[in-house]
Amino acid sequence: MNWKTENDVRKAMRSTNGLDATNIRIVASGAQISLDGTVPYVDQIQLAQAAARSVAGSKSIVNNLTVRLGRR
Repeated sequence: MNWKTENDVRKAMRSTNGLDATNIRIVASGAQISLDGTVPYVDQIQLAQAAARSVAGSKSIVNNLTVRLGRR
């Protein structure tokens, strides 16, 4: 795991308007970043991916995010 990259991705997500990253788990291994968990709205899946991709050193994003059921 790469803690610095994970922290950089978390910071990028916090600064992304319209993204609730509360339930997103980030795992960085080398240049690959995996996103797991849930977001409240479908458009936030792409926001999270874009935030992860914006971090220096990220080469590959594995996006396993889903939308939480029961949300409007």
